[in-house]
Amino acid sequence: MKKTLVLFIAILFVGGVLFAELTGTTGDTDTGSLVVYGEIPPGAIEFTVTQTDSSNVDLLSAIVAPAGAGYVIGNWDLTSTNQAANAYTITYDYGTLDLNTTSIEYVLLEYAAGATTGGAQKSDLATTGITTTAGTTTVGRNIGFRLTNTGLTTAIGAPEGSYQDTVTITIETN
Repeated sequence: MKKTLVLFIAILFVGGVLFAELTGTTGDTDTGSLVVYGEIPPGAIEFTVTQTDSSNVDLLSAIVAPAGAGYVIGNWDLTSTNQAANAYTITYDYGTLDLNTTSIEYVLLEYAAGATTGGAQKSDLATTGITTTAGTTTVGRNIGFRLTNTGLTTAIGAPEGSYQDTVTITIETN
């Protein structure tokens, strides 16, 4: 009977240990870890200048007179994707509307994107500062022109013809 009792207790003990290991309740634990990997792919800085109107504008019309709203000829857009915040300077470089020996003075106008009125006057080599935010930024401006007082006086006495100038718009990182 004593042997049977010892055998019975031994079976209970071994069975309990086996059952505990099978069910994970022995008190022993293991841990593991995982690392999450992710990246932001390289982004881009895109600056585009677009001619939206290449028509010859009547230089004697009220819209390009010194008090006129000006005439929109194009725009620029700056798109920054997946970038840190950066400061940029936009510079306008231009001269006069020329034909042979006649030169007509004008000023550029910088309008809000999509606008055709309320443009800020930008003299030759004038700048505009732009600061992008981290992530994605899109900003743009419409560009137009109007004559100066001297330019209008010259235009009134100038021979007919197609007058032309090239405007260079440059972006630089500050």
